[in-house]
Amino acid sequence: MIQAQYNIIDLQEVDKHSVPLFSSMPDQLKGSWVHVSKVDLSKVNYVIGVYFNNRYPEGTIVMSDMIPSEYPDMYATVNKDSITERVYITPNYRKKGLLAVFGLIGRFIFYKYLDMTVDVSYDSSEKNKKAMNIFKSTLNEKIEEFPEEKKSSISVFDINPPRDPVYPNVWHEHRAGGKNG
Repeated sequence: MIQAQYNIIDLQEVDKHSVPLFSSMPDQLKGSWVHVSKVDLSKVNYVIGVYFNNRYPEGTIVMSDMIPSEYPDMYATVNKDSITERVYITPNYRKKGLLAVFGLIGRFIFYKYLDMTVDVSYDSSEKNKKAMNIFKSTLNEKIEEFPEEKKSSISVFDINPPRDPVYPNVWHEHRAGGKNG
């Protein structure tokens, strides 16, 4: 079962969503810690970042109104409707299957600590579709079709989004890639 490979021991049904319950940090995220920041921007409410460094012990979850100045190894922005607006993985961690597990741990953290059920945007690039399918199938959730006329240019033309979606609040002139710290 795919849930076991992510250390998921149960799914809790919340409205129309499932929230994974973990026995431990998924193996794919070993050595990492997570930082969630509340921000007040026109579209973005939260930024969640995963860091593979030793600033905090492995598995630490930091909830804060402040954003670390170091560039995360992975991050996602969450809008006011509890939908991920943007996800990014630094080059060193791409093609390792981390995006789906990042979504799973993110859903758990937002539900447990903020009483929110975050979902993925169906308006995303082709690069994210595979991860979205793994995320949804792991949670036994249906993948909804997104109407073509509502898709953004990122989806339609499969372009890369702007680099720093929460500028000027975070990571100004920090280059992505490599270890943080």
